[in-house]
Amino acid sequence: MNSEPPGSRTEGTSEPRPRPSSTLLRDVHTCLSRDGRLKVVGALDRTAWAAFEKACEELVARTEWTGVELDFSECTYLSSLFIGMLVGTYMKIEKQGRTIALKVSPEVARFLDMAHLNEVMRYEVAERRRQGNPTA
Repeated sequence: MNSEPPGSRTEGTSEPRPRPSSTLLRDVHTCLSRDGRLKVVGALDRTAWAAFEKACEELVARTEWTGVELDFSECTYLSSLFIGMLVGTYMKIEKQGRTIALKVSPEVARFLDMAHLNEVMRYEVAERRRQGNPTA
């Protein structure tokens, strides 16, 4: 029997959603936890800009977070506007001397590689999750 409350897992994944008390801000595509983890899901378009910008500004301002994690492993699209904010945030956090871990989906990695951002940022490419019958 599952003892977790309904809605405690991110839809389509086995990953727990941050509890409301552990979340600083949440949007349809963006979730910033109180421990310095930014999780981005889906395709980021103009409608997601305000929440993403606010989350990035918070990551830079919260210098007490010595380690920051940017998780774009479930992000399928970033426009150049978002890529610019991501690079700026990454560089500011790095300049502050804090550690930063960036994990991206294969789709996002393709955009970053095309822009040669692998030369200025370190990132891990998440493995694509397989769906369907694992033995097929």
